[in-house]
Amino acid sequence: MSLGLDAYAEDLVVSFQADGTRLAEDQSYTITFANLTTQDRVTVNVNGVLYTLQVGINLDGNIIANEDGVGDTQVGIQTAFLTRLADFITNSFTDDDTVAGKVLAASPTGTTLVLTQRAYNGEETVFMRTPVTTIENLSGGQSATATVTNNSQHQVLLFNFDGRDNKLNETNVLFWGQEHVQRANFETSKTAGGALAGTDALVIDGRVDDLAANITNYNAAAIADNQATNFPLEFLNFTIHGDDFLLGGTGVDQITGGTGDDRVVGSAGSATAPAIGTTSGAELADGGKNVYAVQVLGEAKARVYVLNKWEARNPTLVADLTGLTISSIVPIRDNETGLALSGGTTIADTMFDVTLQFEQE
Repeated sequence: MSLGLDAYAEDLVVSFQADGTRLAEDQSYTITFANLTTQDRVTVNVNGVLYTLQVGINLDGNIIANEDGVGDTQVGIQTAFLTRLADFITNSFTDDDTVAGKVLAASPTGTTLVLTQRAYNGEETVFMRTPVTTIENLSGGQSATATVTNNSQHQVLLFNFDGRDNKLNETNVLFWGQEHVQRANFETSKTAGGALAGTDALVIDGRVDDLAANITNYNAAAIADNQATNFPLEFLNFTIHGDDFLLGGTGVDQITGGTGDDRVVGSAGSATAPAIGTTSGAELADGGKNVYAVQVLGEAKARVYVLNKWEARNPTLVADLTGLTISSIVPIRDNETGLALSGGTTIADTMFDVTLQFEQE
């Protein structure tokens, strides 16, 4: 299957449920209420986390004036309550670091409650299953109602398909453009564990052509020459793609993201701690390194190396760089939008954002 969700696998969220596997992007649910009034109690269930408030009654048991029904209309009561409920969900301690993630809520109309997820490093990390809303009719009047609408940007149900145990992998989930080349991996590990690898970012040489043709120390990966004339990419070197989403399983996984903005979901793994300095029998997660232009004195074009920050700061201690007379080491920044580059221009800055996530479940 080829999913037309985004160019970046790490922008997705996934849920494995009894009826199949769901993939989503930019999740949003709208709950529409009617006939809420004083004394009604509302509970919103997001992934098993419960948010409960009562109309007209504060958490400390005191009456809330604009919801108590004295001189208030049903419309005004409902509007005030939903504003309070939205604030409660957004600022509540109950959903911080839980299976619900960090839920954000808003009540733009006085009849609706809109639920979204807070982004970490520009991406969502928790799949919100369809919220379940229950209303206790404690007012004794006409029963209030709530209906839920899924307004996510994209959502796909792979019916009766369990994507775990490496059933979702680089051969059946494709992120490519007109070249039909895989640009990112969305992949689950095998239940038994083992190696799981992401893709690498591509290095693009700006029109000035001041970079070597290949990455020196990283599988001799080719560096593409950019012929685009649009600002600000016309005269800049940059990296693109390699943004993977890799999910560990119950076995002992060895996950390597490579270069790029990756998200790695950890797992229980081995119960036996490894000896110091070894990885035998242990989970291994490596988000990858950065990409640097290394200008060697006397050479017309800069060499490109994949290094971590320590290596870039200490070139005389790095085997790949020993014996070189280096005049500068400059990070090659990342391009996620086609219009601007992220990351800084010094070794101390971050070029790629990698998220390591362990889920409460």
